[in-house]
Amino acid sequence: MKKNYANIIGNRCFLVVVILVISTINLKAQRLLPHMWVAESEGIKRQDWFKEGTPATKSDSKYNLLRNSLNFDFTHSIICPVKNLRDFIDGIKDPNLNILRFYFAEYDNNSGNVVPSAIANDMTLIMVPGSAPDPNPKNLPGTDGKDYYNISPNGDITLITDKTIVEGWINNFNANLMQELDKTIKDAPENESNGVPSDTKSCFYRLSDFKEFLDSEIVHQDSIGVSITGIQINFCSNDSNGITCNGKSHFYKDRLILQFEYTHKKGLNNYDVFYIEDNPDDFKHRQKQTPICSTLARHVLTSDNALLCPDNCP
Repeated sequence: MKKNYANIIGNRCFLVVVILVISTINLKAQRLLPHMWVAESEGIKRQDWFKEGTPATKSDSKYNLLRNSLNFDFTHSIICPVKNLRDFIDGIKDPNLNILRFYFAEYDNNSGNVVPSAIANDMTLIMVPGSAPDPNPKNLPGTDGKDYYNISPNGDITLITDKTIVEGWINNFNANLMQELDKTIKDAPENESNGVPSDTKSCFYRLSDFKEFLDSEIVHQDSIGVSITGIQINFCSNDSNGITCNGKSHFYKDRLILQFEYTHKKGLNNYDVFYIEDNPDDFKHRQKQTPICSTLARHVLTSDNALLCPDNCP
């Protein structure tokens, strides 16, 4: 009996075409997660480490040390309306500004005259758009721009025109609160400032990552029925294992970091955090971005692509 080779070849070609089509469909379905995405479990662990530390050292967690020093429950989580952040980002017109630096700061007794919702001695954040020749790890952190913005406890963003006010708030943090935070830091080259252990003074993000987090992902979530209305900025901490770069070493153990999470409104005044994993039908088609990680000169980014100072300071 003769084999019909034409039919066999035809069937095999058809099968190859079907496999290629299916593979193409699957490839298209694999939407990339934002660079600033952090797994829900990791994000919760960072929040817990900031507030609790380990059971043996709970009283010495960053949150408890700061609360005891300040004598009140300071701001450690800010919900900023998406519109506020978008307006801020859209207002950055200079094409040379391609990075965004966040300074940790502390209000003084006169801060309420500048930012109405400010509370004396409360922790706060300063945002500074800046520039780098090429916003990649080997060239960051770059240099600060000329404009300084404050994110207040109620999520308002205010341009601070008097730079001496901003410098005062940053100096307050470094002089008053850093000495408490430094108690939690393990001695390591990347955890030193001027030769002594230091917690985080500031951190840097690529502006393109921030835009991606605010724009394309929120548009995607809206297209599948999830309305993102705010960004929750949490003061968090790496745990005692730090982060791993290229699977080799642990860096930035116990360091103060920022964590950005989506929120959606629930009722009139309540907000729930929305994790991308909360929608499993969508999440199963998502693909994690290749992390940017380099050990050159210890330029190591945390898993949400932030570069920490120290040791990467201008």
